[in-house]
Amino acid sequence: MAPTGSLIGDLYMGTIEQTIILDSVMDLITAGKLKAQLVEAADSYGKITIDGEKVDRILSPCIQLLVVADQEISKNNEGLKLINASDEMVEALKDIGLEKEYDKW
Repeated sequence: MAPTGSLIGDLYMGTIEQTIILDSVMDLITAGKLKAQLVEAADSYGKITIDGEKVDRILSPCIQLLVVADQEISKNNEGLKLINASDEMVEALKDIGLEKEYDKW
């Protein structure tokens, strides 16, 4: 199955906000696409929002990309914001000890 995540950009009060909608399955197949989306968003937008509503399963490589992206973009702008995180996504973050990051996002 091809990845179906998407990017949505909005102009809000003079800054551009980018929303990345995660796929239901975030695994090695979708990690490459997620990386490309994060790189594009970090280069082009001031705020990056991750919408995790559809996530049924997320594996460590995708979580690692989110953590690294947050660290990198926090140097130049506001970092990541996580919205609509599914129970499965929250559980996966907590299972690998990322409660602090989840609370921050």
